Amino acid sequence: MHVIDALSSDFYEVAISGQPGSLNDVFPDWNAHDRFAIIIYEPLAALGATHLIQSACMCFYDSKPIRRTERKVYPEMFAIHVGGW
Repeated sequence: MHVIDALSSDFYEVAISGQPGSLNDVFPDWNAHDRFAIIIYEPLAALGATHLIQSACMCFYDSKPIRRTERKVYPEMFAIHVGGW
């Protein structure tokens, strides 16, 4: 099973300061040209952001739905490692 088929934006429940929100509140004005990067400053730091990373994937596909069907494209995501570990 591929993430394109397995996940949907409807799978995520967003809360901001305890109030209901949406993926648009997390990634305002996401468009088809946006990309996602996460800064990793210690070993395994990205593990705590797995739902955020998956949410960014959904924004990538939702912004241009043809990426799910006719021309399957993977999201451009970057992990930027900083620090001396």
